[in-house]
Formats: sequence, structure tokens, C-alpha cells
Amino acid sequence: MEAVKAAFLYATNEDQKYCTDLRLFIAPFERKEILEIEEFDIHLTNISRQEAARFDVFFCLISPAFLYFFLEETTGDLSYLIRERQLVPILIRPSLWHTSAFADLEPLPSTKTPVTLWKNINEAFLNIADGIKIVAENIQYEKISREQEQGNYEIEELLLREEEFFTEVEKYSDVFDEKYKEFQQNTYFWNYFLQRHGYEISGMTKKTLEQTVLEAENIRMREMNIQQEIDEISNDIHVLYESIAKEEQRYYCIVIYDLESASYNNYNTYKSSFSRNYGKFMTLRERLRKYGFNGKIKIAYKVFTKSEICD
Repeated sequence: MEAVKAAFLYATNEDQKYCTDLRLFIAPFERKEILEIEEFDIHLTNISRQEAARFDVFFCLISPAFLYFFLEETTGDLSYLIRERQLVPILIRPSLWHTSAFADLEPLPSTKTPVTLWKNINEAFLNIADGIKIVAENIQYEKISREQEQGNYEIEELLLREEEFFTEVEKYSDVFDEKYKEFQQNTYFWNYFLQRHGYEISGMTKKTLEQTVLEAENIRMREMNIQQEIDEISNDIHVLYESIAKEEQRYYCIVIYDLESASYNNYNTYKSSFSRNYGKFMTLRERLRKYGFNGKIKIAYKVFTKSEICD
């Protein structure tokens, strides 16, 4: 699961020390890749909207100095963060935060008692750490929910409608079995990927494609069947990356394809196969996203139809 990108904001050197102490309590979240943290002194650093967009949440160490500099135009008014980003106030010193722009936000500690007023400061940091973990987990859950919704939308967009499906079944019933076996031997899904990225190619074999286009673009391509186990595909991609990581100007496009779904003549079975295989691809994509591979590996997904196989 992708780590939550969090920015910790403070306004004085003294509050930076509190930030350092707090990070000792949340260090396990960083090691488990729940959180990815950066710190900013808002007295010295102006955070632009472009910079702010990199983060999922901002934890603000509240003190009188912080409230002053947060809204100070000469150092960069950051009030847009309250309107546009998710903010969590962390009360460090007594202040009039409840009469400020932060008044409608739920602060930490959960008792709303500033850290400096706690008899045992470790208990204050434990309370804050628990709250930070809850915030991070909620953000991760929301991300997963959005991705699932996006995945469902993509499935609906790619899935053949029932009428289209049975039109293909009827049209190719006499030739499909033979064409399907032939297609498994010499697939043409490479063309799909390249056409999608602006190339006009039709009926070109893999060998010709490699010689004419891919070599000119310094791209290699690799095919992988979504029916393989996810761990097997993931491991193959990592092995491939390790073999090219130190080579300059060498890139791979990996096309993960679903040839299985087109083989069915029952619409419900086709839908089930399609959804299952695309779900595997989304799981794989999420697992690989954090690695990046320095831009040397790109992954695409292709599901075939009977018409693509037979025509």
C-alpha cells in the first residue's frame, strides 16, 4: 500500500525540537511505509501550491508564532492550505488557535491540551502518534476506495456490452477456435499499445515491429499473461529492471494481456473473467507503483476481443 505523504510544519527552532521528538514516536509508521514525512519551517520556507500538491496531509505544530507566520503575507500567506488541503493542527503551546482559521479543524492531542501543559510529555506524544496513525489509515482507505471506483469505471468502459458480445460470438463461431490457437502463437497486441501512443501500424508482426519502430525509439517490449501469478509477474519485472538499471537509454514496455476472456461464449463467464483479470492487474499496478523503476519500465494492459483475434 502506498505511503501517505505528510508535511510537518513549524515556525520556530524550539518547535522543530518538538517535531524531532514526536518523530521518534511515529518512526515505526515510517519504517512500515505508512508515512513518508518532510519537514518545513514556514518562517524560512514559502510553500507554493505546486509544492503543496505533493502531499496528502499537513500536520501543523501550533504555537503563537506559527499562527502569526502562517498568515503573514511578507513570509508567504499559507491560508490557502486550509481551503485546499487536509490540515491537522498539533497543539504544541497555548495559543488562540480556537479563534483562528484552524478553529473548525479537529486538533491533536485528542484532549485539545497543548503538549507543553502535559505533566508527562511522552503521554502527549503517544496520544498524538495514535491520532496521526488514524489520519494516515483513513487517507489510505480513501485512496483505495477511489482506485476501486476508478477500476470499476475502467472495467465498464472496456467491457463489451452484452449485445456486442453476442454479435461477435455469432459472427466468429465457425473460425474462432482455429484463429484463437493461431493468435496464441503470434499475438499482435503490440500494435494496440503503439497505436494508442500515436503510431499508425496495422498487421505488423513482432519481428518487423521491433526492427522498424521499437529500435528507432530505443524501446524493448515484453509480453506477460495476466493468468500468471501476480508474484511471478512482479518478480519477472524486478529481474528485468535489475538487468537494465545501469544501462543508459534502454527502456521496456511491458504489455500485460488478457487473452482468456475472449475465449468464452457465455456473457456472465466473460464478465467474471474480465473483472477478475483486471482486478489482478490493478493489484499488480499498485504493488509496483512505489518502485518507479526510474522511468525505464512502463506497464500497459490489453484485453482482446474475438474480432481482434479473428480479423
